[in-house]
Amino acid sequence: SRANEFEMRSECKTYLEIAKAGGGIISTVNDTRKATLDDLYKKTIKNIKRLNKFGVAVIEAKSGYGLDIETEIKQLEAIAKAKKDYPFIIPTFLGAHDTPPGSGNKDKRRKDFIDVIIKKLVPIVAEKKLAVFCDVFLEDGYYTREEARAILVEGKKHGLISKVHADEFTNKEAAALAVELGAASADHLVFISNKGIDALAGSNTVATILPGTSFNLCLPFAPAKRLIDAGACLAIASDFNPGSNASLNMQMILTIAITQAKISVSQAIAAGCYGGAKALRLEKEFGHLTKGSKAVFQVYDTTSYNDIFYNYAENSLRNMVFDI
Repeated sequence: SRANEFEMRSECKTYLEIAKAGGGIISTVNDTRKATLDDLYKKTIKNIKRLNKFGVAVIEAKSGYGLDIETEIKQLEAIAKAKKDYPFIIPTFLGAHDTPPGSGNKDKRRKDFIDVIIKKLVPIVAEKKLAVFCDVFLEDGYYTREEARAILVEGKKHGLISKVHADEFTNKEAAALAVELGAASADHLVFISNKGIDALAGSNTVATILPGTSFNLCLPFAPAKRLIDAGACLAIASDFNPGSNASLNMQMILTIAITQAKISVSQAIAAGCYGGAKALRLEKEFGHLTKGSKAVFQVYDTTSYNDIFYNYAENSLRNMVFDI
């Protein structure tokens, strides 16, 4: 938990200011390094059950809070262990989430860690089949376009599908890079450019927006309607994590998308179901009702699907039925 940062944000501290004050990703990294594999496994199972209560069945889970070989692998092994109990969890390797903590020049530490990611972590993750995707946080103060490209290209060589944390706080034309690399998705897109929108619209890369993060960090909302109108496939995800969005109420996340990103109820449902499945390259199996597809039915105690979002922050889900 980084609930103390919530108060800091209420005092108008920015995400980057909190990170510089010793909070942010590095705070969670320090705690994750101390945790045992069993600690992380139990936490993962607990969070899966919490997500299920809000109707979420297929879940992407990422590493990224280790920033060293041992802890990155430990997180992915915890996900693999949880997958034996709950098969609908999809692992993503996010080693390039931040610069490892330590003394000395930060740029040198980051470049040294990139070598570790490329030469050691990616091969280990691929050999042990611990992840499906390889992700990079491309942003000011984190990883550059050139660094992201090098890591993702190496991931592709080892069979890991690319994903990109794209254009969250600034525009780095990360969405266009995601398309260039054939990424499954470009995630965030708060400050995406017209070039990025056009690139996504003409590609098979999913435009994933994270409205809970914009809501929680008081950021603008990604231009969801413009992405849809341009022809991009839109997905909506929670971005559930200790810092930028601690809510896993996916119903509320969809309501925020409807009211703040200005899309329709039907567009939000499609983005939360089919779009989410496509962002995980599972669209042939999940997210739609067609012959031969796998289905997870949400059963609500309500007279209309509109009530799910109209009565926001309530949870009228009564059951999930797996027809698989």
